[in-house]
Amino acid sequence: MKKRVSLIGCVAVSLMAALSGCVVKESVVNEDLTVAEAKSVTQSVEVRIAESVPSSVRGPISQKETGVFLSCGKGGHSWTGSLRASIEADPEPGEVLDPIVDEFRDDPGFQVARWQDQGDELVDVASDDGALWITRYRRAAGEIVVHSFSACFRLPDGIWPGDHY
Repeated sequence: MKKRVSLIGCVAVSLMAALSGCVVKESVVNEDLTVAEAKSVTQSVEVRIAESVPSSVRGPISQKETGVFLSCGKGGHSWTGSLRASIEADPEPGEVLDPIVDEFRDDPGFQVARWQDQGDELVDVASDDGALWITRYRRAAGEIVVHSFSACFRLPDGIWPGDHY
């Protein structure tokens, strides 16, 4: 019993230490943004990301037609979606992801960051209004996956946060 309590205590302390370094930026709710606009803009950037990968290595693109809502800001929600594009001929990560970075690097409305996670290469594209697109190159699977999160907005009456839209 003493070992179990000790283990739980170690896990709790480790978790608190890990989380204490995290700083979460509060999302600002855009009161003028509609659900349709949030979805449209978010999906158009998904496609822009996929189409920036050279056609010599990019195969078919498959974009989800609907997404879901996640909470953000004070009473706001973000529309979330995703897109997949097959990657052919097993190119190096730079051949796939560098063009995405180049596409957004000089666009004043976006910031770009490249990083690694669990052996995969990723690119984050963030817009000034709080939207985020995370692109993961899954080399072993031969695809990129773009997960997107719109700017924060207020859901209108009649749309439940658990709805697909």
